[in-house]
Amino acid sequence: MNFEISAYLTKLLNTSAFFVMGVAMQKISISPGALVLAGNKRLEIIASTSPSKIEARDVISGETVFISPGEIEFELKTPLHSGSETFQAEAELAIRDSDIKLATDRFNVLAPLKTKQFLSKQDVEQCSLALGLSASQIRRLFAQLDMKKGPESLILKRRGRTKGVKIIGADVEDIIQQVIDEYYAGPGATVERVIQKVKEQCLTLSLKAPSSATIANRVRERKPRELLAKKSGKKAARQAYAVRGEKVQPEAPLQLIQIDHALVDCIIVDDQRIPLMRPWITIAIDVYTRVVLGFYLSLGGREN
Repeated sequence: MNFEISAYLTKLLNTSAFFVMGVAMQKISISPGALVLAGNKRLEIIASTSPSKIEARDVISGETVFISPGEIEFELKTPLHSGSETFQAEAELAIRDSDIKLATDRFNVLAPLKTKQFLSKQDVEQCSLALGLSASQIRRLFAQLDMKKGPESLILKRRGRTKGVKIIGADVEDIIQQVIDEYYAGPGATVERVIQKVKEQCLTLSLKAPSSATIANRVRERKPRELLAKKSGKKAARQAYAVRGEKVQPEAPLQLIQIDHALVDCIIVDDQRIPLMRPWITIAIDVYTRVVLGFYLSLGGREN
């Protein structure tokens, strides 16, 4: 039975649902209050809002999230602690030999530069050439590098999967990140374009392309400010996400006086009518009443 249809029937009949994970059938209860694992997070089901959308609460952070039925990996019969053997066996990160080797290679290139606070343009170019990554990927890995953890700090973070379920390799992951850096740019940037380019590059390199949903999720994992900057420019991102101070609004006269300087739109001349300069005017204005409290004319600039 299709899981989304099963989830819908579950909502109506308050029964349990079945879905296929790998080759095994697993009974999943999505009734309110049920504890499940999804995306390496322990969630408590709140309600099923539609056949493809479930509202849940993160048990640790208390954050409310929305997931699809396919994201549920298994049901937690009792609340588990991160140190329990059951939790570790079912939800530990899947790390493969290829990922460890890749992390070690990257560590060997980046570690000698960790003594620097920032990478120079030349450092980034050399690392990009050595590792075959874009400049933004190099900077991201450099920020992620932890000398105490060693190569482990550069291992790609993957969500836990049960045994037998395939996950994308590090080479495909790199392709996704590089395509996002290169092609999600400009006013015409779309997730669909990124998906198309990833699949084209995977086909060229004879690699199995990830699903469209996986690629779209990688785009959404980027910070919203970064995506807006790539699409509409840094100025638009700064205007949308910059922290702005609260505007002071006086409630009575003389609570706030605003002083401003400006060049007067006229020219001072000498006795022979030879033009000398434009004078400066300094004005004091009461913000509440907008009354000019006083002004001062001078031939010196604001610094005087």
